[in-house]
Amino acid sequence: MSEVLATYDRDNNITGIIEANTFVPEYGSTVSFKNENVHITTADNFYKKFSKGFNGTEIKLNLKYSNKTEEEARSFLSFLENKSRSQLGMVDFNTPNSDSVELSFPIGNIYKNMIDFNVENYDFKFHDGLFDVDLQLIKNGYSSFLDWSGSAYLDVSNFHSSWSNAASYEKFDVVYFPEYDTAGFTNFDKVANRIEKFYYCNQDHTSSVSNSPTGASSNWTRSFFYDLDDDVTISTDKQSEIVKLKNSFNSFDKTNGNAGLIKGLKLNLKNRTDKETRSIIHFIEKHEDYRPFELPIPQLYTRRKFFVCDSMDHKFVYKDCNDISITLNEIVKFKLDPMFDNYQNDN
Repeated sequence: MSEVLATYDRDNNITGIIEANTFVPEYGSTVSFKNENVHITTADNFYKKFSKGFNGTEIKLNLKYSNKTEEEARSFLSFLENKSRSQLGMVDFNTPNSDSVELSFPIGNIYKNMIDFNVENYDFKFHDGLFDVDLQLIKNGYSSFLDWSGSAYLDVSNFHSSWSNAASYEKFDVVYFPEYDTAGFTNFDKVANRIEKFYYCNQDHTSSVSNSPTGASSNWTRSFFYDLDDDVTISTDKQSEIVKLKNSFNSFDKTNGNAGLIKGLKLNLKNRTDKETRSIIHFIEKHEDYRPFELPIPQLYTRRKFFVCDSMDHKFVYKDCNDISITLNEIVKFKLDPMFDNYQNDN
């Protein structure tokens, strides 16, 4: 026998002719973003962010492929094993290998074609003579700071690079508008904070000076204005104020203010169009975990609340239908600048 059964490489389980294939992820696939939130909490639970580097966002793809034949499944497995034996082990989409096997990027036109993913895990499920494949890919996304006038993840052809007068705009349009209302302000750098100068259209309209992003009757916002789904659970952990004494009673000991911060607030935004989904993801991207934003919580709190995003999950449900889940943590607002305060819809 030419094959030594005990010593062949278990990263090379497929031999023979490999069938050429293009594998397209199906509905039910997800894109997840996890922010590396490196920070310290000072007295009275004030929040101070430390950015250790530009690549602070972990991107994970959970891609689904169903009802593949035996030949297709072998082709898929051969593609993955070839990547594990390559020098860098990176998966790039829309790039055929030497066997003419490739993976297409996730469904729709929401994202740009991201590259350089590592294979984290894959499962082949055999049923009725066919195979279902679940593939998990992972990478560290580079910061939107490096794509400050566009997007690190999204297809920017769907955004407006500038605002125009007498133009038609639709709800959820995104426009880059690096201008300031400078009335009453002197001695400032007009280039400062341009990374934050994105505005989000809150209703269909024909543009004019008065409804421009900085107009008196603006139809644009820099706040989180998207409608939230019902069934929001708001939890507050007050355990830090309870001292558990050994072999004795518990004792109340309040050593810091702001102990009622909301942590792990999960928001669901289901059945959203591609246009609204792009707008939501872009808003979260431009606020990364160290840029807080204001979120009104209706029918409960009357004081202003500011949050940082911990993670976001995006699921492709069907054509032009998406589910988004966002996890937020409240922080103490520690900055107030009437010119450059990015927490509110300022100019």
